[in-house]
Amino acid sequence: MPQCAQCGREIDSPPQSTGDLTCDQCRQKKFAEGAEKEALHGKQEDFVITNLLLAINIGLWVWMVFFRHIPVGSPTTEQIIYWGANYGPLTLGAEPWRLVTNLFLHIGFLHLLANMWALFVLGRLAESLFGRWTYLSTYLLAGIGGSVARLLWNPMVPSAGASGAIFGIAGALIATFWVGKLPLPKENRRYILVTLVAFAGFDLLYGVWKQGVDNAAHIGGFAIGLLLGMVLGHHLGPARPARVFRERVLLGAVMFVFLFAVVVWSRNGYITDVERARMLIGKGVVDEGLRELQVAAKRRPNEPPILLLTGDAYLRKGDFAKAEAAYKRLTELKPNEPIGWNDLAETYAAEKKFPESAAAWIKLAEVSKANAPLAWFNAGQIYMQMDKDTDAVNAYQKAATLVPSSPEFLAALGFAQLKAGQNQQAVATLQKAVKMQPASPDLHLILGNAYLAIGDQNRAQEQFFQASKLGQAIEQRVRQMMQERQAQQQGAAPQNGNAGPTKK
Repeated sequence: MPQCAQCGREIDSPPQSTGDLTCDQCRQKKFAEGAEKEALHGKQEDFVITNLLLAINIGLWVWMVFFRHIPVGSPTTEQIIYWGANYGPLTLGAEPWRLVTNLFLHIGFLHLLANMWALFVLGRLAESLFGRWTYLSTYLLAGIGGSVARLLWNPMVPSAGASGAIFGIAGALIATFWVGKLPLPKENRRYILVTLVAFAGFDLLYGVWKQGVDNAAHIGGFAIGLLLGMVLGHHLGPARPARVFRERVLLGAVMFVFLFAVVVWSRNGYITDVERARMLIGKGVVDEGLRELQVAAKRRPNEPPILLLTGDAYLRKGDFAKAEAAYKRLTELKPNEPIGWNDLAETYAAEKKFPESAAAWIKLAEVSKANAPLAWFNAGQIYMQMDKDTDAVNAYQKAATLVPSSPEFLAALGFAQLKAGQNQQAVATLQKAVKMQPASPDLHLILGNAYLAIGDQNRAQEQFFQASKLGQAIEQRVRQMMQERQAQQQGAAPQNGNAGPTKK
């Protein structure tokens, strides 16, 4: 059996030409050395696919910013969706083309700059090493696969950017050099490694910081690129057997991404029904919206968005019992989610189930620090309707403790203390409220009543006088505004004999 003239190992496959005594491994290494030199020193116009991708990405951004006046730094969610972002309710419905269009759309200049720099550096090497069509196919497959991964992870937040595809190219290069054991000078390895790390670090952090960009697409694209690189790493170069093998691998990858998309659609496709229901309910077509929700519920009966929207729809119809059932199920499935407890508390209040409503508001305060002040305040309101003055005082006290600068909370607390017979405490609380909001006649009036309750007639009269004075000032200002508006309306009406311009 012939031996390789360079490394001495036996040659299993027949030589590519007469007198060629080089093994596949050495041929690959020689090809990789040439590809690496071409990537670093070749003319930019020779990299057709990289230039095409750069042109499409940059051209779309320029068109959006300079011809459609999209903000340079931070376009709105609606703008990103309009221009083709990956958005579950649309992508999983009638617009699957968003799996591709979002790869060329960027959320701001910095996002574009980081991705295009990485594409410029990595794209040249990938195009030299893999060839134009394998490189383009890997780019698109990784990008689409990353977009599908995003639909699996978080379909309700729109995403855009080339980073999933570029992560795929990075993964393919890493795997190719590792599996194929291809040579690369130390200084060049460092250059490529710095590019990879800087790009990956920026995009991963950007995915955490910027809403609308998700690391699921980055990880999904990288995984697909890594798998492709591991398979393609031994089959580089222009030889026909290598090209045929790459074509078969890419065809298999297309089938894999397609099946992955089918699985994701079967799992999350229900959100298209939910989105249609949301639009119908928003337009007031509640019964039709409920029918769409029933279709979605057959696929995912315990999905929180479906339960939440179902409860909202029944509230609009005034069917509190069914709304209550939906919200109760939501709180059972997601006991630490505040929105379920908030809506359940409001539904109980609408049904006059005051004890249950107060308990739900308290539960909301326990599961959400952000909602706790208002939740305790609402619990106090419910207790006041139940004439449970002491419980109301306790609830208002917790709300005021969390937000001591709120005159509304203090006023409610002071009124509850007065009603509960805690007159001295009511005076102290209401004094703070009046100090924060001295122009409120109602606060002066309540404070005057508190002074009467402790027997301080003089201070009570002062507060009543101040309330009357402020009330008269408000009434006078209202009358003045009405007179000014009436005068403006009379001035706008044309007078007889002066309907048009006059000539001198």
